[in-house]
Amino acid sequence: MGRPLQICYVLAGSGDDVYADMLYISASMSRRLYADARIRLLCDEVTAPALEQHHSPVLDVVDEVVRVETGMTTVASRSRFVKTSMRQVVQGDFIFLDADALPVQPFHQMALVKEDFAAVRDCLVVPAGQWYQLKLLWRHWTESPPIPAPVKPVYDSMAWNYPPRYYFNTGVMFMRDTPEARRLGQEWHNRWRQQFDKLGIHQDQFSFNSAIHDLTTPIRVLPTRYNAMVRTSPWYAHRAKIFHFFTTGKSPEPGTVLARLVETLQKTRKLDTEMIERFCRSGYPWLTDSLLLRAAAGNYGVLAQRLIPGRRRQTA
Repeated sequence: MGRPLQICYVLAGSGDDVYADMLYISASMSRRLYADARIRLLCDEVTAPALEQHHSPVLDVVDEVVRVETGMTTVASRSRFVKTSMRQVVQGDFIFLDADALPVQPFHQMALVKEDFAAVRDCLVVPAGQWYQLKLLWRHWTESPPIPAPVKPVYDSMAWNYPPRYYFNTGVMFMRDTPEARRLGQEWHNRWRQQFDKLGIHQDQFSFNSAIHDLTTPIRVLPTRYNAMVRTSPWYAHRAKIFHFFTTGKSPEPGTVLARLVETLQKTRKLDTEMIERFCRSGYPWLTDSLLLRAAAGNYGVLAQRLIPGRRRQTA
């Protein structure tokens, strides 16, 4: 790449909570892959000084903290206000990563597309024990998951065009610094404000996908390996470059590498670099050693060691 990669994160909170811990882990893993990357952290008016007050290690891994005045009263609303504003705030092309998105392999290829915007389609969460169904395998191979059920009621309430052409997950995105992309960013923020004011819903994907449906912004649909939402289906772990774990409440997705990394960080205040290296080598995001999960993640070398007689001794 000609210029250093620009990576953006958004953080809203107390400055020493689980979201700051996850962001520290993710940003450290981005720095591991791209030592010269320009990492910007966008914060609201409450979080920025809180990070300084708590001497957050996040400040040691990012290059710049950009403070955005939101005027919002809750953590969730401040977070989404900042996130939907970032295209208007940041100069230059950038890749955005959620705090619970962990990069394990180089991902700069997503910034080489010609289109103004690139992302992975959102995926339905699969109930436990049902991911092996043939129709879910087909969904994985075709990468065309259906639109989640909660979308239509929101679109109906806001009188937005339904169904949208695509329904992207906004946890990992690439945005160019072009007039079209900036128009998309402004429309995203405007629709989010309207949605929040009318319905009190702070989630940002409804407004984003509505905006991109109605505008002419050139877009690129990326393969799921750039935003592997493994809770939706373990098959997405295969060849993943960025793992996206879903955080529920104040806890990372249980049973995952992210959950263990956060737990270790909170106990020792140190990053478990050995676990990160193992994770990046194996591409296996769970703590459970399951044959089915191993197969879904494409860990065929590990499977061979466990299933073929004498193979473990030969490769030890």
